[in-house]
Amino acid sequence: MRRIAFLCIAAVFCADISAAYCADLSPSYAPRYNWNGFYAGLHLGGAWGQNKAVDTANWNGTGSEFTANPNGFVGGAQIGYNWQADEALVLGLEADIGYLGFNGSATSPLAVAQGTGTTISSEGGLYGSIRPRIGFAWDRAMIYGTGGLIFANVRSQVVDNLAAVPIATNRTTTQTGWTAGGGVEVALSGSMSGWSVRGEYLYFDLGSETATGVNALGTFTWDVRTTGSIGRFGLNRRF
Repeated sequence: MRRIAFLCIAAVFCADISAAYCADLSPSYAPRYNWNGFYAGLHLGGAWGQNKAVDTANWNGTGSEFTANPNGFVGGAQIGYNWQADEALVLGLEADIGYLGFNGSATSPLAVAQGTGTTISSEGGLYGSIRPRIGFAWDRAMIYGTGGLIFANVRSQVVDNLAAVPIATNRTTTQTGWTAGGGVEVALSGSMSGWSVRGEYLYFDLGSETATGVNALGTFTWDVRTTGSIGRFGLNRRF
């Protein structure tokens, strides 16, 4: 009986030593960053695009087109939620709102050839979007794709000061369309723990609107389509 008790005590003692030894040999890893939760932040960047005007009422020639290339700054705020489905996969939903400060103008080449000066000018205003996101995380770094609905207040105007029969259109409207893009986000550490920074690119298509003008010769219309790109940096705080 004593022999059995001794062997049992020895076995337990050896097991404890083996466990401690194995624990010493096991690598020690810091827990991976968790992207779960709500966040909010600010963004700032630039926008550039195209406003293509197509003559639909034979002012310079039905079907003739010319394009302005507006550009400027964007700035605003965003709010969203991340759900980390597993170690790498991060799903989310984000909404943002801000100011699309681009503007630009262009003159129809056909109008110049005819001795007139048909010009389109476009400028942006309030904009916003709501987009699901899908990301792949490597600890504190994440790359993601995103796409969804976008809206923007856009003013498009076509002007021609042809002698005796000037024409001017003015179309200011909130246009809706789609947007898609992606970015990279990095979670900060130390005294900035809970904050993250990111760079993001979005392409957008706001569809077409009709700009209409009336003069002594009749009613004239242009179909104006707005597309463009946004490049922006953001700072987020998790809650």
